[in-house]
Amino acid sequence: MKNSSSLIISIIALLVAIIALIFIFAKKPKTTQQTSSNTQTNLSVAYVKLDTLLNHYDLYNALMIKYMNKEQKYNKELQSKLMSIQQRSMKLQNDYNKGLITTATFQQKMQRLQNEQQSIQQWFNQKQQELSNDQAMITSRVMDSINSAINQFNKDKKYQFIFLRSAMLYGEPSADITDTLISILNSKVDLQKLNNQ
Repeated sequence: MKNSSSLIISIIALLVAIIALIFIFAKKPKTTQQTSSNTQTNLSVAYVKLDTLLNHYDLYNALMIKYMNKEQKYNKELQSKLMSIQQRSMKLQNDYNKGLITTATFQQKMQRLQNEQQSIQQWFNQKQQELSNDQAMITSRVMDSINSAINQFNKDKKYQFIFLRSAMLYGEPSADITDTLISILNSKVDLQKLNNQ
């Protein structure tokens, strides 16, 4: 559960860093008429604490709760199914040891249990793939909304660069726009609608 959240946070951090680099390198180079001696550029820089943003972002939290509940449900189902097979296998072994069933019957029923176990493993693999797809969807949806909020926040082009705090050695606290982005993001989330999906 915690590993899934860590993986999603890492993926989101990487995507935000890539987007920041794209913005940096997408800027047109300054003309050769400008030199460093006659032009002093004032860079406006801001940063975001991604872990704080995600911890307070209602959409991310709601999606992760749904994801974790689904993951728990599948794990419980798997455990229940495997426990049932184990109990039936032990009973079958006990019946065979007591001489209540023939060797042929024992082998036939054990083969059925093994086939059932393989079928359960295939089912679980499908559910794991479904969870992986859900994780990718969550990452994409959250990244899209964060990028949209950053674009909305910076529509006046006040900041030339917006970095992740984790990618910096130092950041002036006044350049932290995390709380502002959280407000923008959460203002767009309809939790009631999201919970009914």
